[in-house]
Amino acid sequence: MVMAMKNTLKNLLILTSAFALTGCGPKEADDGKLKVYASCYPVYDFLKQIGGENIHAYMLPTPGLEPHEYEPTARDLTKLMDADAFFANGLGMEKWLNKLDGDMASSDAEKIKKKTTYLGDNLGELKMSVDGVVDPHAWLSTVCADLYGKYIYEKLSDLDKENAEIYKANYEAVNRKMETLTNDLKEGVKEITNKKLVVSHAAFGYFANQFGFEQIYLSGLASEEVTVRDVERVINEIKENDIKTVYAEELDGSDALDRIQQETGVAIKVLNPIETLTKEDMDKGEDYYSIMRKNLATLKEGDLK
Repeated sequence: MVMAMKNTLKNLLILTSAFALTGCGPKEADDGKLKVYASCYPVYDFLKQIGGENIHAYMLPTPGLEPHEYEPTARDLTKLMDADAFFANGLGMEKWLNKLDGDMASSDAEKIKKKTTYLGDNLGELKMSVDGVVDPHAWLSTVCADLYGKYIYEKLSDLDKENAEIYKANYEAVNRKMETLTNDLKEGVKEITNKKLVVSHAAFGYFANQFGFEQIYLSGLASEEVTVRDVERVINEIKENDIKTVYAEELDGSDALDRIQQETGVAIKVLNPIETLTKEDMDKGEDYYSIMRKNLATLKEGDLK
C-alpha cells in the first residue's frame, strides 16, 4: 500500500502539469464564491451547512469511498491547488497529505498545505486514542462535531469577511441542531441497559465516551487484521457481560464475526460511522443528524434482542 502510494504520487506532478497545460482541469463554478473542499462526509456536511449559498462545497474523496485509504488522483490535486480552502479531519486520517513532500514539486505541495485546516488537531484534551493510536473519528462525539462547525465558521469568516455574519448565523443554527441531537441521544441511551458496546472496529470511542458506553472492539485502529486471540477475547466479554449484539460497520460476513455469532448467539447489527455516506444516501436526505439518530435506534434494538 505504501509503495503504491509513493508510485502514484511520484506521477502526480507530471499529470497535474498536463491538466494545467491542456485545460483539462476540473470544471467548477467561477462566480467569485469560495471553492472549498472537505476530506470526508461529516466535514463536508458541516461545511455545507455553515457555508450555505456563499460557497461551493466539494468533497474528496468521492462520496462512499473510504477516506482512510484514499489516494488522490492528479485531477484531485489540481482541484485542491485551485481551491480557496481545504478542511481535513486530521488526527491521522489523511495520511496522503503527509506524503506530498518529495513526491510533488515543493511549491505545489506547500500550496496545498497552506490551504489545509486540520479540524481534529485543534481538539486538545478531547482527542482520544486506542492502544496508543490517535482515533480520527471525533465527529461521532457531538461535542467535537460542534467544535468542527465552530472552526469551519471561523476559517470561512477569515477568508470571506464580507459574509462573516452569515457564516456566524449558520454556525449558530448548527449549534442549536447539535444541542437538540445531543439531548435526544442522552435521553435515548437511558433506555439501553447494557452499556458494553461491542464493535467490529474501534471507531466509536468518542461516541462511547460521551454517552456512557464502554467500547469493546474486535480490531483496533492500527490494523484491520483480527487474530484468534482477539476473537476469543470478545467471546469472553460477551459471555461474561450477557451481551446480546455485536455491531459491525458493514455486514461483511467475516469469519471472525461468524465464529463469534456461532459461539455466543449474538445478533450482528450495523452502526454507521458516517464517514463513507454515499451519494445515494445523500440524495435520500440522509445527513449527520439522521444517521446519528439511526445509530441510536440500532443500539436500542440491539439491547432488546
